[in-house]
Amino acid sequence: MVFISATPIPTAHALDTVCTHNFFSTHGSTNITVANVPNGDAVVAAYGTNLTGTKGHIIFFSSPNMSIWFDQVPGGLTYSYTSPGAISGYISCSTGLSQEIIRALFSQHRYVTTISNYSQVLILATCTNKGVQCNGGAVNGVAMHGITSSYENMFLSLYWFVTNVTGNQLSVSFSDGLSSVFIFGISTSQVGYVRGTVLPKQVTLLVNGSPTTITDGIINISLHFGTYNFTFLRKGYYNLSVVEVVYGGVVTPLSVRMGSPVEYTLARLNTLLGYAVIVLVISLAFIVPFRHLRSTRKRK
Repeated sequence: MVFISATPIPTAHALDTVCTHNFFSTHGSTNITVANVPNGDAVVAAYGTNLTGTKGHIIFFSSPNMSIWFDQVPGGLTYSYTSPGAISGYISCSTGLSQEIIRALFSQHRYVTTISNYSQVLILATCTNKGVQCNGGAVNGVAMHGITSSYENMFLSLYWFVTNVTGNQLSVSFSDGLSSVFIFGISTSQVGYVRGTVLPKQVTLLVNGSPTTITDGIINISLHFGTYNFTFLRKGYYNLSVVEVVYGGVVTPLSVRMGSPVEYTLARLNTLLGYAVIVLVISLAFIVPFRHLRSTRKRK
């Protein structure tokens, strides 16, 4: 069974939330390509028997029967596993605003957590059960939006919900099954900040390919929330690229030190010298007793 949706879903507070999801019923080696929506977050789940070879970006939990991944990279990342029988799928949602992951919880029927600094949150959740589908999921007693698929008597449910946070307390509950819950703080601020330092101090910085001015090695940049590639360039040094997610209203720390060919060569020489010393010590350990044995035999 395969089901795909890319339509706005209703929320209690009318945010323009868009989600996509997909299910895969498989046996053998399986690859899942996640069509993460722009500025969205995705949770990927696989539930089956004897899951092996699980690979993918940011694995949250893995066991012989279940794997849970988290994905915040735009576009499509691939996740893979091998199983004689499994149901897998993903849910990806965007509110059109900045979303920062603030909680990742697993293996309870009821999660109670304190939320600070955010008045609204997006919740993505999974629930698995054998023989019967999970009996819904609720946030502060209100049912979440969800969809379920099954394969060989194994059920996988995916849930999403946007809600206000009242009194800093949030409760997410499931009456049965094995669940995972990811909570994202929603910020109305469109701009985030990247601050830190770079050594050497005089470098060229490209942000998603565009030159950006930094002074005396100080990084202090304001950017629209999103995912960025920071590339540091300087003649005589190796290029350095770092990918960071910038959240609205949040400071993202970024401090780096570029490496030069000379430093790399010295480090390599130190490593080789270290190996040489080890080989020398081992050789002496064999040679000295052998020479002593020969000397003893001659005296006899």
